[in-house]
Amino acid sequence: MRTASAAEAKARLSELLQAVQAGETVSITRRGRPVARLVAEKPAKKPIDIEALRRFAAAMPYQEEGAGDFFEIASALGIKTRRGELKKHQADEAMTRCRDMLAESADLLPVGGKECRAATGDVERTALRAADALHLAIAARFDVAVVTLDRRMAEAGQALGLATRLLA
Repeated sequence: MRTASAAEAKARLSELLQAVQAGETVSITRRGRPVARLVAEKPAKKPIDIEALRRFAAAMPYQEEGAGDFFEIASALGIKTRRGELKKHQADEAMTRCRDMLAESADLLPVGGKECRAATGDVERTALRAADALHLAIAARFDVAVVTLDRRMAEAGQALGLATRLLA
């Protein structure tokens, strides 16, 4: 962080403003003590247009093929690794075994606009993240169980009447 006395700030204000626009923070001091700080103004965030989001979801083409990556499993393994419950090589081995097992014995479910529209409604009504709401919408459409490490997602699945299992 750059520091400038009040007198320096007055004399070099244009230079300091350029530094702030470039991402620096400037501390203004009086008699060596900080009294103010110049920081870049954050742009105002635009509110989400729910109707535009609905139109976008409705226009999405139906996806016949599966996603290929198993985000929920990868996320769970990442959580366990960060908590120190698994070593990285153990998580990598588990992910490889899971991919092999799923390739041999599971069908990947297609995702389309219908699931996205349902997820949009769930996001509006709950505190779920969009990806979690999409998981629940897919489970509901295909009448499959939800298995998760996320307590909030498990509770939401149960509230929607889905077969849900929370892994400890």
